[in-house]
Amino acid sequence: MAEVVKARLSNLSAADKEYLVELVMKYKTVVENKKTDSVSGQQKEAAWKKIELEFNANSLTARNYQQLKQVRSA
Repeated sequence: MAEVVKARLSNLSAADKEYLVELVMKYKTVVENKKTDSVSGQQKEAAWKKIELEFNANSLTARNYQQLKQVRSA
């Protein structure tokens, strides 16, 4: 059985982390909503995709929204 090895991304720079925090604060009402219904889940995913687009437009390191969510929670 072959092992699946995840490729590890480089850490975000301090400037990238600050920018990510600014973007999350911009969409705070949606991203930090405590509701777990399907409508709220779709809104959260849409907000994270917007964060992804804005982050990647202004950063040298491209990340998808799942990776950005992990950085935020770390």
